Amino acid sequence: MRGSRFAWLFVPGVLFACGSEDAPADDVAADAADAAAPMAGMETVTIVARDYAFEAPASIEGGVREIRIVNQGTELHHIQFVRLDPGSTMDDLMAAYGAGDFYPSFAHDVGGPNLAPPGGESTAKVHMTAGTYAVLCVIPSPDMTMHVEKGMMTVMEVTEPSHAMPAPEPDLQLTLRDYGFEFSGEITAGTHTIRVSTEAAQSHELVIFGLPEGGSAEGILQWIENGQQGPPPFRPVGGVTALAQGETNDVTIDFAPGRYAFICFLPDAGDGAPHFVHGMVQEYTVS
Repeated sequence: MRGSRFAWLFVPGVLFACGSEDAPADDVAADAADAAAPMAGMETVTIVARDYAFEAPASIEGGVREIRIVNQGTELHHIQFVRLDPGSTMDDLMAAYGAGDFYPSFAHDVGGPNLAPPGGESTAKVHMTAGTYAVLCVIPSPDMTMHVEKGMMTVMEVTEPSHAMPAPEPDLQLTLRDYGFEFSGEITAGTHTIRVSTEAAQSHELVIFGLPEGGSAEGILQWIENGQQGPPPFRPVGGVTALAQGETNDVTIDFAPGRYAFICFLPDAGDGAPHFVHGMVQEYTVS
């Protein structure tokens, strides 16, 4: 699937024109800010990720579902849900990505929990309407091969919900635009439930990294480009995978005081360049 929707991230020589706010680098405690605690009162669907496969239910009820990824592998993993139009298949989706069609009309990005570290987990609350969903991991291995290319994909059927699944209201809104992150308020230290939505014709994602003292968003991007050599210059915090316009996910995250990087890695529908090249990367200090 070389040349696919996600291969752009590893083209040598990509210029990291990162527009981030200037602020002193605060220490981020290594044991703080769990990726996303399960949300009280929600019915949880647990999906186990391994190198390189998912252990997932073949069918679940729809509605607002808390999706939890438990990473039993040795690499970072996440879950990307893509709802397929009736009559479309996983093979159709892979063929479109391989042909460079980043956003085929029959496929709808509906998010999922982002960045579960090895031995860890991540959670997102996803609004899932009835239909057939592709379940993908598109994070790359150090050899530059996407996990989906190694077979990390499956299909899940979502049925009509038998009852309402209410969810707690968020205390923050985060809007993904071309090309930036718009917060409804300040992120302070402590636990926040953030409702993430896209207001753009193309999909966007939210990846949240905790930064060590002296770390930066540019350092993360350089580590990825260099084939993930050495210890990662970040702590995975979570986020949501690609969301099309009109879709929403909620994430509950315990933010420790310190510095964070918010990045969108998706390719642009226009020129194919990753959205961070267009400025969709931001550093943020939580106090």
